[in-house]
This record gives sequence, structure tokens and C-alpha cells, in this order.
Amino acid sequence: MTPREYWVKNNAAAAVEAAGDSGIYPAVMIAAAILESSGLVNGQYVPGASLLAKNANNYFGIKASPGWTGDTIALRTGEYINGQRVTVTGIFRKYPTVKDSFSDYVNFLQVNPRYRAAGVFSAAGAAAQADALQAAGYATDPAYAKKLKSIMEDIAEMIPREIVAAGAGLFFLALIALIYLKVRQ
Repeated sequence: MTPREYWVKNNAAAAVEAAGDSGIYPAVMIAAAILESSGLVNGQYVPGASLLAKNANNYFGIKASPGWTGDTIALRTGEYINGQRVTVTGIFRKYPTVKDSFSDYVNFLQVNPRYRAAGVFSAAGAAAQADALQAAGYATDPAYAKKLKSIMEDIAEMIPREIVAAGAGLFFLALIALIYLKVRQ
């Protein structure tokens, strides 16, 4: 089992639970968490191995806005400014658990009107939701949506069957089918 498969197996249920009926596709959450939390380990990118994930349980790269009252951590991060990748120091939210990170990701998107305005919650599929996240400015990387779609395609077969059988049922099966079809477009 690859590190990515192991991570998906152990975190898919948290994504499904956090997504609930919010309109956020669990596959998008899983892909975003993989992209934002991967760190280099023995020459390979491993989900959950970034300094931000290891030291702050922040799997989505969510920065601490002025209204954030929780713990924070300052770390160097890559951003795109005027089309150029630069390294800056960011102040990020810090969470007690990985599950808290997943829950706050959904809350963060729901309370920021730009995500609704960009169509994140009305997206017709996971690939469209990835495009909407990029259009809303979730990340500064101009290839953010493309990277999410690539990860979603890669993980479509990794979703644990017990997750499907235990609660997500037909919704999750349909979600996997949608991911496959939408990413192939």
C-alpha cells in the first residue's frame, strides 16, 4: 500500500463526515488535503508529512484571518504573486486534530461569501467544484484546479469499501462515478 492509499483509507471517513450535506464533495476535500499537506519523505510526496500538517494538523493550508481566535503557527510557504512563485511567511490556523481541520475547511468555505458566489456549493460535480475553488481564489497556484482533478482521478479507486458500505452508501458510489466521468472530460 502506498502512503497515499494509506492516507486515503484512514481519512476518507473524516472527509465524508465533515462534508455532510454542505455541498462540498468529499473527493475534493480529500484531494485538497493531499495537495496541501504533502511533504517530501525519502524522495516521495506523502500526504500529512508537511510541517503544517505535522505541527498544526492543518491539512488545507488555511491561514489565520484577523477574526481567528484559535491557535496559530508561523511557517514559510510558497505563494504565487504576479505569476511568480515566491516564499513568504504565513500565519496558519492550528487544530487539535485532523478531524477538526476537515470540519473547519467546510466552515471556512461556508462563511466566506466568495466561495458561494464562485459556484463552489452549486458545482455540478467534483471537477467543477475544483474549478470554482480556483475561481474563488482559494489558492494562489494557477494550476490548483488541475492538480486537484489529477489527484481525484488517482484516488477514485482508493476509497475504502467499508466507507461506502457504512454510511455513505449510494451517494458515495455515485460520487466516485461522477469523479471519474467529470475528470475524464
